[in-house]
Amino acid sequence: MPSTTTVEARLTELGVSLPTPAASVADYLPYTHSGRLLRTSGQLPLRDGEIVATGLLGQEVDVATGQLCAR
Repeated sequence: MPSTTTVEARLTELGVSLPTPAASVADYLPYTHSGRLLRTSGQLPLRDGEIVATGLLGQEVDVATGQLCAR
């Protein structure tokens, strides 16, 4: 049975706050939506306007930092 909880309510319940998105620096769609699938593009791991990490997960970026970036 599908949940009637809104995305916003679930994020609040989990204690997740979304940052203000960075301004676009190119002509692209930041996301596309099809059915239950959401694809993102051009989203950087920013925190307070600074890039959190760069590199490959498991090589230059450890798992904990990768989780922070994904959040």
